[in-house]
Amino acid sequence: TDHPSPTAAPPIGLGWDYDQEEPFDVDAYENSRAPPRSKREFLVPSSRRWEMLRLTGTSNTDLMKACEEVKERQTQRRRSLRRQQRMELLASAIRCILPRRKDKQQ
Repeated sequence: TDHPSPTAAPPIGLGWDYDQEEPFDVDAYENSRAPPRSKREFLVPSSRRWEMLRLTGTSNTDLMKACEEVKERQTQRRRSLRRQQRMELLASAIRCILPRRKDKQQ
């Protein structure tokens, strides 16, 4: 699925198409590979995302629709987070107010 957090361009996703390669030894790969990249190095700037999506032949209408869908998902996530925070606050208040069963039995 697409990442729900881009703000200035539609999200991009990885496809399942791949090129078949010759088998290789995993230990040899691990010993020769470059150091892992940081999370920041995986970010694709919005200008590059627009360019990539336009090169696939995606229409501006579809791109704008994708942006609107992302905004809606972001709104839903914010609402869900606020609802969860209110529930946690309520649960915490209830725990403070109601005596614990252990304390009640003593």
